[in-house]
Amino acid sequence: MIKGQGQRETVAVRDADELRAMTPEYRELLVRDLTAYVKRERAVADEYALRFYPLTTDTFEKRVCCDYAGDLMRHHMHGVQVLNEMGAELAVGPNGEVSPAPPKETPGAWVGRGVFGWVMGTARLALTQELAASSYGPVAEICLQAVEDKKRHAVHGHGIVHEACKSEDGQRRAQEALDWIWPAVLRQFEPVDAAAEPYLRWRLWQHSRDQVRASFVRSVRPKLEELDLRVTDAARSAAPPVP
Repeated sequence: MIKGQGQRETVAVRDADELRAMTPEYRELLVRDLTAYVKRERAVADEYALRFYPLTTDTFEKRVCCDYAGDLMRHHMHGVQVLNEMGAELAVGPNGEVSPAPPKETPGAWVGRGVFGWVMGTARLALTQELAASSYGPVAEICLQAVEDKKRHAVHGHGIVHEACKSEDGQRRAQEALDWIWPAVLRQFEPVDAAAEPYLRWRLWQHSRDQVRASFVRSVRPKLEELDLRVTDAARSAAPPVP
């Protein structure tokens, strides 16, 4: 289950039974990370169902919003099941909520939905790929399944932005939406590296959050520039809370 390898260890925990033999630190970090994941999935499901669905009259795009919300709720439910198998419970609010209600407006309206699906979706894909390599087998399994859904979601969002940027007005709206969301996208990669060491030591993360963020920025920036979109100074100002 654990083999010494210098200061880093090769860790493989196959199920909840083996988890009982692990240290309290391992279990605490695992619960914290998985709880954050399932809350994010639920929050983004709400974005698609409550915010983006009403923005379009196109029946295909409405179905896409429903399908993506369903994908994300499935990820959420799978994560909750793993938590329950570990003997942990997901904390909920007084009305059963697990995350803040999504903001009511996104700059650029439907184009903003595309920017969210593409840019925020790509950031969350990068983080989910990290979880898909987790040393805890059940987490790796559910996140490996979620990765394919997230790739599809991001591609669809890119398509919306690509189409919008064919017009001057659409390109302007896309830039406004990017300015609005970029700080929140970068905050997805918190906590900072000071908190990374135990996660890396237990192989719950394969890379620090700063490393994953840098890789994300290197990959997405050239694709934004292909559409004449830039991360401007305005994008570094205050942004809405991260869902």
